[in-house]
Amino acid sequence: MAFTKILLVVCLAIGTISGFSISDQMQNALVSAIRSRTRTWVAQVYDQREKFGVMNLGLRPNESVANAVPLLENQRSVRSLPESFDSRQKWPNCPSLNQIRDQGCCGSCYVVSTAAAITDRYCIHSGGQKQFTFGATDYLACCTDCFKCDGGYVGKTWQYWVDSGLTSEGPYKSGQGCNSYPFGSYCVNDPLPTCSRTCQAGYPLTYSQDLKYGGSAYRVMWNENAIMTEIYQNGPVVVQFEVFADFYQYKSGVYRHVTGATEGWHAVRVIGWGVENGVKYWLVANSWGVRWGDKGFFKFVRGENHLGIEDFVYAGLPKY
Repeated sequence: MAFTKILLVVCLAIGTISGFSISDQMQNALVSAIRSRTRTWVAQVYDQREKFGVMNLGLRPNESVANAVPLLENQRSVRSLPESFDSRQKWPNCPSLNQIRDQGCCGSCYVVSTAAAITDRYCIHSGGQKQFTFGATDYLACCTDCFKCDGGYVGKTWQYWVDSGLTSEGPYKSGQGCNSYPFGSYCVNDPLPTCSRTCQAGYPLTYSQDLKYGGSAYRVMWNENAIMTEIYQNGPVVVQFEVFADFYQYKSGVYRHVTGATEGWHAVRVIGWGVENGVKYWLVANSWGVRWGDKGFFKFVRGENHLGIEDFVYAGLPKY
């Protein structure tokens, strides 16, 4: 595929957009339609489903963006990849792999998922010796080539880590990390963070002392084996896919789109793969909190480039 067109993920919170909320009656009708069309995954009705994110698609032909993150070439080969793989099992000393983030009422999936994958890889490549929770706040506050809570480029987010570094972060209003994530789930008009390059009061380190840089950022070749090899060797990657209405109702099983209109694009981190009832899947961590899906995780059909999930795959390596 040509990379002169780069995917811009524009993530918005549907609770803030007129017409995007959905009643229980509408959810029930959608769930009934899903259940009549698939046996590979289970749907459910969610309380306050409007608090989950919705993403709009934008394509920007931009050669400079395409070249901002190099394509990984000369990937080290793996003689035999396993039928199933879970990063949480291979690297049990990295607890971040079990954690699900909540992007809250901000269209920040592109940086929240990237920060989570960076956190995983920072631990993985230290042999489980270094734990550091990289945050989204720095990029949301200081990036000059993103659209803040209205979306951004996953590849540029990885490159920002290399060029400018990222500091630590705790959950919303936790008081943890250099800064706490600035947006909660219930759309209470939390303001965008300002680019002050300072840590919150009471944090024991200065901003520059807390700041950590990446060693590299890159795209992974857009095929199943290359993606699996990258995850197996280096840890989770960040991917993007088109979201349809049925995805919001996912509870368990291997997701494949079966009904509903398109609602945009979403960025998530892939932590492994497997096979369930003969269906190959990617094992994925979402950023909508633990009440969605299988405690925040989901399975997505693998090897078919379903909804474009294997087209745009990004990763990087830490620097200590």
